[in-house]
Amino acid sequence: SNNEILSIAQDAYGYIWIGTKKGLNRFDGNTFRQFYSDSSRNSLPEDEVHKLRWLDKERLAVITFTGLHIINTRTLETRNLIIPADSLNSLLRVNKVFDASADNNGNIFIITTGGFYQFNNKNELVFRYDHNPGAFGLNVVMTENNTLLLATFDGPYIYHIAQKELHAVNKNDDVFYRQIAAQKKYLSVMHSDENSFSVRVPEDNEFSWF
Repeated sequence: SNNEILSIAQDAYGYIWIGTKKGLNRFDGNTFRQFYSDSSRNSLPEDEVHKLRWLDKERLAVITFTGLHIINTRTLETRNLIIPADSLNSLLRVNKVFDASADNNGNIFIITTGGFYQFNNKNELVFRYDHNPGAFGLNVVMTENNTLLLATFDGPYIYHIAQKELHAVNKNDDVFYRQIAAQKKYLSVMHSDENSFSVRVPEDNEFSWF
């Protein structure tokens, strides 16, 4: 659909998924199938796909700057998660998605310019943190079964899923989290998988692998 490629992923069935400046593509080795934004309810929120992120072995998160699109790569069933605006944050701000993750209970976690949000397995928004002023998030990493690490413009944050509790990493947290980056220092996650992740802290010119 477009030659400017922003992200690539391969599913369990061998298909290659390609996110571009204009649409999502699935390649079977011979032909492409394209997915675009249109007037239907569950199409892409917009055509520009910034990142592809696996939520599990079948569900692929398609990250756009106007919402999160989820496609089941086996059934091709799709849905969108759109965060509602509030009195301080516009619809565009809270839905400028940078990353997403999921746990084994079906919860989906979304980090955006506007903040951090959790949807349960019924697509209900059950936690929201709206960050003001300034931009908030960049990446979400599952570090333990009940804990997420958030890489933000204001330094590392921790979210405890069961308690629905979010806070900036501080001196009371485990040394593992305190060594990732100092408070208030912008950091970004360069890669993450089930066993490891790496972090870059531009201010200190540091790259760390965990």
